Amino acid sequence: MKLLKQAISCLQQAVNMFCDIGRLNMAARYYKEIAELYESEQNIEQAMDYYEKAADFFQSEEVSTSANQCTQKVAQFAAQIEQYQKAIEIYEEIARQSITNNLLKNGVKGHLFNAGIFQLCKGDAFAITNV
Repeated sequence: MKLLKQAISCLQQAVNMFCDIGRLNMAARYYKEIAELYESEQNIEQAMDYYEKAADFFQSEEVSTSANQCTQKVAQFAAQIEQYQKAIEIYEEIARQSITNNLLKNGVKGHLFNAGIFQLCKGDAFAITNV
């Protein structure tokens, strides 16, 4: 556990340095690494937080694929800890972005399907028809 904290501390220092010199893409990569470390330790809340930070940085650098991957991880963890509304909003937003960017229709269907499943988990079957 001590090694994990040291590794995260070093990665956070690297993030700060990359932010200082405007290398947000590299900072995002390190945020993602921190998230993966927390994920490996089953610390879901911290992993979600760092995946969100990574996604924001990737998005600001217009690295949409990496941003979507991180955001999907956040949605997966949100659903895992029964934050269904958050998961729904994420999947719906990814679907909207995919349509706007003319990405694969099957991907859009999958994201909307996930959002619908979480609507059912939330107990709101009516909302599925409004997606």
